[in-house]
Amino acid sequence: MLLSLDEKLHALLRDFPALWPETALAGLFVLLVVIDLVFRRRAAGLTGWVTLAGLAAVLGMMVWRFLFLGNESGPYLLGLLHRSSLIAFFQCLFTITALLAVLFSWAERQPYRRNGEFAVLLVSAVLGMYLMVGTTHLLMLYLSVELLSISSYILTYLAANRKSAAASVRYILFGAMSSGVMLYGMSWLYGLTGLLDFAADGFWTALAAQPDAVKAALLVLLAGGLLFKVAAVPFHVWAPEVYDAAPLAVTAFFSVAPKVAGLLVLFTLSRYAAPHWTGFQTFVAVVAVASITVGNFGALVQRNARRLLAYSSVAQAGFMLIPVAVGGSFAVQGFMFYAIVYLCMNTGAFLLLHALEAATGSDQIGDFAGLGTQRPWLGVGMVAAMAALAGLPPTAGFTAKLLVFSALWQAYGQSGDPLLLALFVWGLFNVAVALFYYLRIPYFMFFKPAVQEPTVVFHWPEAVLAALVLLPVLVLFFKPFLPSLNF
Repeated sequence: MLLSLDEKLHALLRDFPALWPETALAGLFVLLVVIDLVFRRRAAGLTGWVTLAGLAAVLGMMVWRFLFLGNESGPYLLGLLHRSSLIAFFQCLFTITALLAVLFSWAERQPYRRNGEFAVLLVSAVLGMYLMVGTTHLLMLYLSVELLSISSYILTYLAANRKSAAASVRYILFGAMSSGVMLYGMSWLYGLTGLLDFAADGFWTALAAQPDAVKAALLVLLAGGLLFKVAAVPFHVWAPEVYDAAPLAVTAFFSVAPKVAGLLVLFTLSRYAAPHWTGFQTFVAVVAVASITVGNFGALVQRNARRLLAYSSVAQAGFMLIPVAVGGSFAVQGFMFYAIVYLCMNTGAFLLLHALEAATGSDQIGDFAGLGTQRPWLGVGMVAAMAALAGLPPTAGFTAKLLVFSALWQAYGQSGDPLLLALFVWGLFNVAVALFYYLRIPYFMFFKPAVQEPTVVFHWPEAVLAALVLLPVLVLFFKPFLPSLNF
């Protein structure tokens, strides 16, 4: 039913209170821009404290929304956005990741952290992810993905050297290509259905009249832009360059938040697409296999720690795509738990990597030799982080992979699809492959003699922050957090 302009305005005003967190992020963005313009040279650290306080306030709003939303869900703001407890949960996760990035930037002690650009772009990226996961409207989805992408391109350059400039340009080129692919698919979907909301029944009714080949092509094009944010194959080629060139705080943020946001949107899209085209989940399963394979075997030959974690991130994206390919409530729970654990173990790994780089002045794995015995806190922390990423007990990384493979096995038992069985077997094999490169850094730290006398400095900010983010990795092994939330 078409609404008059007056009815639309009343609907917008009625739904506006539900937008308080997003409005707060937009207000924080404007405030940070003004502060940076007015106080840039007189109060360099002011933007950091304002960002920290603002994000903490937004997190408080989101926790309130998550706790009191209950099972309430549905569209609002004239269908542009959607709310649910699951969306609120992940928005909380994005805010926590941004808070950790701010704290990480302080520990990193690099010039970029004193610039207002870092805080401004970080907040705009979080706002993009908030809107991205909270919409099923194609136009809103495109705009939010672009807001996140443009912020990410500039964040990559914050190191302000030739390497970061080259990585940023490559990132922009690959991003423009994936954005064009996604927009082309969206334009065809709108032209064929006359609707922009892929949650609407009429959208899929109109699309069902098209040949399967057309549906397949258009949905794959739509997924292309999301796979770019996830760093899944074949849209992964930007990741090694960006991880190697960007500041580590930025890299830690990239490796978690945009990836989880893209996966959640793919989960939502799969939920609506699978009943009308079963091939979509097959497509996701194939991408998962390719990502796990390329990520793990690419990491095996790396000697640079940053690039190793970049290929590890591609493989982890493949494992997190498995619940998307499976579907169902159990898969959603597994994906949620994996996202929580991935935030903790990946952020912890990058924090400890920064401490290693500060001690040796290098990001080459061979230069970390002997540091485990000279600074046991570094060695033990890195063992915990790498064991969690590899999926070894007693870490929650083991539980996360167990939940993912359990959901996959359950889906295979129900459908008998040989592709799911192949994914199960190949995934287990790749877990074993991953041990060889994840344990390489601890091996050099404890079992190889030091090639030089490192300047080992005890940086307590990294130690405290790494301990805080890695502690849940151990706790959640013994008591997994598996809430049952709805879309």
